[in-house]
Amino acid sequence: VAVTYTHSQTWEGFKPEKSDQFAKLIAKMEAGEDVTMIFYGDSITFGATSSSGANVHPYAPPYTQMFTQYLAQKYGYTIKYVNTGLTGACVPPAEDTVFGTNGTITYINPAVGGWTSADGFNKFDEYITPFVEQYGCDFFLLAFGMNDAGNSPKNEQKAIKKIADELYAIAPEAEMLLVATMIPNPEAINGWYGNQHRFESVFESLAADYVKDGKSCAVAKMTSMSQRILENKRFRDHTGNNINHPNDFLG
Repeated sequence: VAVTYTHSQTWEGFKPEKSDQFAKLIAKMEAGEDVTMIFYGDSITFGATSSSGANVHPYAPPYTQMFTQYLAQKYGYTIKYVNTGLTGACVPPAEDTVFGTNGTITYINPAVGGWTSADGFNKFDEYITPFVEQYGCDFFLLAFGMNDAGNSPKNEQKAIKKIADELYAIAPEAEMLLVATMIPNPEAINGWYGNQHRFESVFESLAADYVKDGKSCAVAKMTSMSQRILENKRFRDHTGNNINHPNDFLG
């Protein structure tokens, strides 16, 4: 049985604060300049179990595309999708998404399902460097952690920093968003649930260090958001696979 409903309540839970770390990206789009956005992560960023990926109604795209489309619609841009052709990487739409002709967003998503933060670093020169060299990078979203349940927060911070340092080395003006992953199913077995809920605070510390160093960096606190949702909803209500993937509601 599938039930669709509306509700009259307002969200009183966690609300992420606004960040001022993306001023250059916003200024460029307000001026109609072309920008490049790169998304790098695991299966969630790949778009696994989004309804479009499963080819079921309502065919919502992965969150990376929804995010990009929101900006394109707001500023009257066209999105040009780059098919990286890399093994296991996300395959984007073949056709441009057109909301206007004010400018172009070049969308690149080489995320691969199952990857850890260590994989992200080890494959950086193959999966990221060539595209930054060809297209540049104005915005870089870094979203590993779901598959790192056994990592200590300190080691996870080191792993993410290694990737971020690589990016800043070739694109020092890029503005970066670190995604603290959603909480996997607390009842999941086989090691899926571990230290993911402990990563957000060390990501915040890392971002603060980058900002002090003159780099643009912020954290998307999906850990806090998903923890708050679990106080009111069952995990199965906002998951695509009942283990570690969001459905359209959470994505």
